[in-house]
This record gives sequence, C-alpha cells and structure tokens, in this order.
Amino acid sequence: MVDIHLNQRQSATMALFFGAVLISTSSVWVKLADLAPTVSGFYRMAIGGICLLFICLITGRSLWHSGSYALKLLAAASFFAVDLWLWHRSIIYVGPGLATVLGNFQVFFMTLFGVMFLHERVGWKFIVGLGLAFVGLFLLVGVD
Repeated sequence: MVDIHLNQRQSATMALFFGAVLISTSSVWVKLADLAPTVSGFYRMAIGGICLLFICLITGRSLWHSGSYALKLLAAASFFAVDLWLWHRSIIYVGPGLATVLGNFQVFFMTLFGVMFLHERVGWKFIVGLGLAFVGLFLLVGVD
C-alpha cells in the first residue's frame, strides 16, 4: 500500500511540474504565435473550455448544477477572460518575461489587501515565501 501511495505522490509531483513548465512558457508561446492578443486569448479560452468539456463528459461529471451556479461561473470566466486579455496585451507591449513578472506581481497586492481589509493573518512560512519572491523579482528586474 505504501508503494501505491508513493506512486500517486510521484505522479502528482510530475503533473505539478509539467503544469508549472507549461504555465511558465505560455507567454513565450503567445509571443511566438504572432497573433493579435485578443485572438490568442480567445483560442486559449476556447481550447481550454473544449478540453474541460471532454474531461467532464469522460468522467461523467455534471455540467449543470443550477442557474445561480452558472451565473457565478460566468462571472469567474469573465474576470479570467479580462485577465488574459490584459496579460496578452502586456506580452506584446513589454515582452514575455516582464509581462509574466507583472502578471504574477498581483500576489503582493492580494496579500496586502487581505491583511489590511480582510484582517487575515499571514504565517511565517508565507512571509518567508514572499521574501523569496521579492528576491526573485529583484534578480529578474534589478534596480532599474
């Protein structure tokens, strides 16, 4: 039983690693596609949506829960579409590297918002991770 657990853990780690590689190289692929930012974002959403539809059909998961659920889903999809639209424009304007840094910089603002307005507590592990993120950002961008 331990061997099965280790195989599942290794499989999950490899899936996480594969996903991280895909996400980290996506801005380069957007730049190389030589499409308008809106077109590139549309195809990313369309291909992802079709893949999600097939996964739901294959696994037998329900695609319809209720009208309020669909409205929440539509709102989340709209926010994600705007996020992709803005990010793809930034890839064209400032390049894939800096656009990725700018897009991921939201972590700092979301943490600040959570602490200031939602009174969330931040643990020491998160603070250490945030510090490492700042060091990584400094190494990428530098003083200039």
